[in-house]
Amino acid sequence: MVDNGSGPETRAYLCELAARRPNVRLVFNPHNEGYAYACNQGIALARGEYLVVLNNDLVLTPGWLGRLIAPLALAGDVAAVGPVTNYCAGDQRVDDARYRPEDLDRWAADWAAANAGDLAETGRLIGFCVAFRRAAIDRVGGFDPVFGTGNLEDDDLCLRLRLAGYRLFIARDVFVHHHGHRTFGALGIDFRRLLELNLDLFAGKWGLVTGYQAYSQADVLSRTRFDPELHYVPPDSKAVFHPGVPPMAIEGRREVALLLIPDWSDPSATWREAVRGFLAGFTAEDPVTLVVRVEPTTADYVSRVCLELEALQAETQVPEPQRPDVVVEATFLPPRRRGALYTAASAFIPLPGQRRRHLVREATACGLPVAGGWGPEDLRRLVRRALECPPAGSGPAGGGGPEAAAAGSPVAAY
Repeated sequence: MVDNGSGPETRAYLCELAARRPNVRLVFNPHNEGYAYACNQGIALARGEYLVVLNNDLVLTPGWLGRLIAPLALAGDVAAVGPVTNYCAGDQRVDDARYRPEDLDRWAADWAAANAGDLAETGRLIGFCVAFRRAAIDRVGGFDPVFGTGNLEDDDLCLRLRLAGYRLFIARDVFVHHHGHRTFGALGIDFRRLLELNLDLFAGKWGLVTGYQAYSQADVLSRTRFDPELHYVPPDSKAVFHPGVPPMAIEGRREVALLLIPDWSDPSATWREAVRGFLAGFTAEDPVTLVVRVEPTTADYVSRVCLELEALQAETQVPEPQRPDVVVEATFLPPRRRGALYTAASAFIPLPGQRRRHLVREATACGLPVAGGWGPEDLRRLVRRALECPPAGSGPAGGGGPEAAAAGSPVAAY
């Protein structure tokens, strides 16, 4: 059981439960680390032949588990099974589910009897409740934590399973009650803004030039083959993020590289203030590069960042030869190589937004010092710290490399 930043009452209950049941193991996160990351923590520790991931806002019904995992025994290419529910998008939703809370078990039993053995093959399962075959997860990996707090990590995993040749099913004789979006509401998250960001991250990851709205799983399946080097997501984050990860190449970077990742969920676009702080704090004579990492790594986002950087540099009225070094970085990084982004840098500049906690977690796991602000003096202090105590994995000052070559000129200098 992974506690993702709950309050003391929940933690006390879980400790009491584990004391009574020796098969229950606990993982406590001090903060909410996102659905994908938390699920992966459980997957990395799990020992079973089948893995069932559950949201924390479900009410389960008698017999649900046996019927949910039964289809996994039908054939080796069945990778995942999901139930139906009262609250979700897509084919798993039962529109006419009407019951009082005290009548749920009886209603679900009647539903199971009326739909006994009814399986529907699908291309997509919503992550609120899914049973996976362990061998399939071992092959394609877990949920991709790039999607942060939540949304689209389940679509991404289902697509990778389909690419690897597996099938997915809805067990229509399994009904569970889903309250829906309880975590988003409790954390005060702007669900729509987060969804829009993750739709773009998904589109960028899978090469959807016209965005998610035109997404066709059949189209991606027809033009993509499963490649573990590109598509496997290690459930254990320590295998991806640590100071010993070989750094990616950032062409022309100087002795100190400050990494900044704009968070598009931030309505104030604070990343521009951080760039202003860098431009005001340094000159071309300083041994420092600001690396602006663009995510999603799509052409429209890269163009947007480049245009805004040009405007920000122009407003300083500093002649171009005297401006400090800025590089736009948009190389595609497979999930298992994402740590190379951080080990190529010397320090990290965190920004407000819904990705902040997850990006800081990744940066610090790779040994990077983190800025306490983005004003000129904050950044000068960060550079002094990086020069005095360079991170163990800090990358070389320049040079190409396989990642840079494979990305099709992803780096632009300013």
